[in-house]
Amino acid sequence: MNTRVKMTYVLPFLLVLLLFKPMIVTKYHTIDMFFSLALNIVLFATLTFWAKIKFRTSIWLRNTLIFFILIILSTIINGGEVLPTIILYAKLFISCLLIEIMILKYKQRMISIFINALFILVLLNLGTLILMPKGVLQVERFVNEWYQYRVAWWLFGNKNSMFFWLMPTNVLAQIRIIQNRTRKESNIFNYVVIFATLLTAFISQSSTTIFVIGLISIFIFSSKLLEKLRRFMDLDKYLIVYFLLTILLLTFTQLDLFSFIAKAFGKDATFTGRVFAWQQSIILVIQKPFLGYGSLSEESWRVMLGAYSFTNAHNTLLQILLNGGFTLLAMFYILIKNIASNLKSLINEYLKYRLFCEWFVFGLLIHMSFESVLDSALFWMTLTIIFNVPNLLLKHERRLIYVKWNSRPDHVR
Repeated sequence: MNTRVKMTYVLPFLLVLLLFKPMIVTKYHTIDMFFSLALNIVLFATLTFWAKIKFRTSIWLRNTLIFFILIILSTIINGGEVLPTIILYAKLFISCLLIEIMILKYKQRMISIFINALFILVLLNLGTLILMPKGVLQVERFVNEWYQYRVAWWLFGNKNSMFFWLMPTNVLAQIRIIQNRTRKESNIFNYVVIFATLLTAFISQSSTTIFVIGLISIFIFSSKLLEKLRRFMDLDKYLIVYFLLTILLLTFTQLDLFSFIAKAFGKDATFTGRVFAWQQSIILVIQKPFLGYGSLSEESWRVMLGAYSFTNAHNTLLQILLNGGFTLLAMFYILIKNIASNLKSLINEYLKYRLFCEWFVFGLLIHMSFESVLDSALFWMTLTIIFNVPNLLLKHERRLIYVKWNSRPDHVR
């Protein structure tokens, strides 16, 4: 690759580093201001470009925008923090828009750009975990004047916050492995990337991260077996399993099976207190089942959920119901179906990619059973990447984002 071509990919490489900036940056005011300014400039430029192309984009981003607007409307109706909510979800949407623009512009080359940028961050974070086991810094949590405690932070934040850097890195490395196996090219680098994500998960000692990163990593080592079971492996079936698992977790806390599931995740029978957050969340959802409570401050959630550590429901499905009721849940279901529909364009020699992406979403759904991720930019950007996997892989040309798509994932006007 000549120097001119290499320089072409410097900008998207830097943009990925900016979009996936390490969480520890937020603890250093001057550095955080610099990153925030740079990100705001990039997002404003992206918004300007979107306006120039007359707000045309994919069905995924259109429905994502509707999802965010529903949260904002619920916040307005409930008298919540409207301006911070608008700013938050506007930034989340534009970040996803930027991800899609880069994918549609650079196509297959974007896989390498993502992997290289994210792997650098994963290695740096892994280095901090190994060299500084007690944390790069200790973040003080103030409960009240009688009780304060400290939490160890590394490059990606505390042990429970590392998942959304490890996950897309692992997923994209596995996609590249499938590609290279077809081309009969070396996969040593990609296996190193996957090993680094697994090692980080184990050293972090976050049981949910270990379980889910381990689960999605199984695919590449047993893909032939899983292909034979493909009639049982699709996103529709995974959604059914997810909803059944959620119902099980929320309603059968006294069963021995529940304790078994807890032990499988390395938790006590309350999942480190999550059960109490789930129980209180259910009570709140029953009181406002259709539009929920909108987006509230952390302090408001602590009061409503009944504990200092409960700044959210610790379950994404419950958080969706709290933020926007069953109306918002229906919209989220549509979003997942959008991903499933677009992945169905991967047929024949691309079938293995579809099976893997659906397997990954299943792992993500399990993670969502124990964490609330609705306000995470990394979560929404990762889903945007998965929706656009066909654009990263398919050989036929797809035009840039200013071409308007209809609801069929493989159709371009």
